[in-house]
Amino acid sequence: MTGPNHPSFWIANPTRRRASARPAHAFDAHFVVVRHVRTISGLAPADMNGTPSIREESARRVAIDGVLPSACRVPAGRHIPIGMRIDSGQGVSILCSAQCCGTISTQLNLFTGSGSRCRKEVMHENKYPVVSHARDSRFLALRSLQTPQGRSRTGLYIIEGIRHLARAVEHNAPIESVFLEPSVLSNAFGQKLARRLRKRGVPGVRLSNQLYRDLTLAAEPQGIGAVLRQQWTPLSILSVGMSSLWLAVESIESPGNLGTMIRTAEAAGVTGIFILSPDCDPYDPATVRATMGSLFSQKLVRCSQREFTSWTKSNGVALVASSPAGLMDYKALRYRFPAVLVIGSEKRGLSDQLLDVADFVVRIPMRGDCDSINAAVAAGVLLFEMASQHLPG
Repeated sequence: MTGPNHPSFWIANPTRRRASARPAHAFDAHFVVVRHVRTISGLAPADMNGTPSIREESARRVAIDGVLPSACRVPAGRHIPIGMRIDSGQGVSILCSAQCCGTISTQLNLFTGSGSRCRKEVMHENKYPVVSHARDSRFLALRSLQTPQGRSRTGLYIIEGIRHLARAVEHNAPIESVFLEPSVLSNAFGQKLARRLRKRGVPGVRLSNQLYRDLTLAAEPQGIGAVLRQQWTPLSILSVGMSSLWLAVESIESPGNLGTMIRTAEAAGVTGIFILSPDCDPYDPATVRATMGSLFSQKLVRCSQREFTSWTKSNGVALVASSPAGLMDYKALRYRFPAVLVIGSEKRGLSDQLLDVADFVVRIPMRGDCDSINAAVAAGVLLFEMASQHLPG
C-alpha cells in the first residue's frame, strides 16, 4: 500500500542486490535518524565512494550522515523505520537496513555493502582517476619518491596520514598532489580534509587497495597521503635573533633518529635545523613519519661544514658541540645566545673538524657502565637544557 500516508516499505536482502517488498509490520524496533537534509546530484549506486554513511550509534540505532534530496521534505531528526523507502518523486530513494548502510540512487533502489565496513561518507574525490596497475606511470612516480634518487631528481617527497597532511595544510606547505584509498579513508576529519584539497584544485589519484598497501609504511594506514615540494632555506637569507636556538646534525644515519630530533626541535623552540652532510635526508619517508608533522614548522638549511662554521662566526652564534669526551657537564655551562647545538653520528660522533671549531664541548654525565646514549635522546636533553636557560616561555 502506497501513498502520502502509507509509504511503501522495503528491506534489503544481503544475499541479493535488489530490494524486495515487505509489509510494514515485518520490521522490528530498529530506526535510523536523518541528520542532514540537502540537495544532491545523482550518485552511482554501485560506487561505495559515492554513498552516504550509516554509523552505528548503539546496538539498536544507526544514523545517516549522508544526504537526502530536499524534495523528500524529511525533517532532520525524524525517525524512519528501517527499510522504509522515501521517494522524492524524482526517482531518488533511500533504503535502510538494521546492520547495513543504505544508498541514495537516481537509477535503482539497490542495497550496497554490509556490516560495519560500510561506514563511508559521501566523497567528492570520485573524480580523481583510479590507478590499479603497478606499472602505471603515476604509481611509479610515487614509488620513486621513496628513493633518495627520486627525491633528489624531482625535489619532491611523500607524506602519509591525516596528522601529517593536516599539519602541511596548516603551515601552507606546497602540496603538489594527493593520493587516496577511499575504502581505507574512514576518518571523518580525513575525508573532510580530502574534500577541502579537492575543492582547492589539488590534483590526485585513487589507488587500488593493493597499490596503496605496497606504498604505505604505516602499520595502520589511514587511506590518504600527498606529494609535496621540498623546502630548503638558503643560508644567505637566515635572520639570527638575539635569543635564537638552532640545531645542526652531521651524518645521522637513522631516519627515525633524525625525525625524532626534528620533532624535539620544534618542542624546544628551535628556530631552524642545519643539515651538514649529503647522506642525511629529512625528506626520507621514515624520517618524515617520525617527525609527526613537525617537519613543516622548521627552517631546513643544507650546507657544508665550512659554510656552517663561517655563518656561526659572522653572526656571533655560539657553537655548542656534544661529545662523551667533553670536559664540561652540560648543566654546568651558562649558555650564550644565539646558539647552535651540533649533534654527530650515532656511531662515530662529531667529526674532528667540528669539534675543533666548537666554542664549547659538553657531555651528559652517565652512571653505571653506559658510555653513550641515543643521539636523538642526547639532542633532546641538551636542547631543553639550553632552552630553559634563555628562551622565553
